Amino acid sequence: NPQSTLQVERYGVQTGFGTFNAQVGVAYTIDTYDISVTDFKTAEYTLFFEYNNDIQSQKVMIMQNGTTAYAQEWAVMSHTDLIVTATSTLSGNDCKLEIVPETGVSGLTTYRFTRQAML
Repeated sequence: NPQSTLQVERYGVQTGFGTFNAQVGVAYTIDTYDISVTDFKTAEYTLFFEYNNDIQSQKVMIMQNGTTAYAQEWAVMSHTDLIVTATSTLSGNDCKLEIVPETGVSGLTTYRFTRQAML
């Protein structure tokens, strides 16, 4: 029973994109999955952001144990300034990828992501 757009056995791939009106310090959820339906043990994201003339690309790994979500960012690169920081929360059954705009980022921000998840 596939739980991602592209799934092979216990490995699935999903993509997404969108925009939001950034405000410093306000967390924005850019992806959510319900662990009671799609019990991904770990998900690796490749993220891309654009804000004015700045761009940022990075990886973030999320894991969850049913009560807590954990996130680790790496391979973060930007031109010229960092736009966001990525984190994760678990609220009820929803595991969320959240991003928080950095100081000085206020206004229309675009994002794209690829999620690679393991059941």
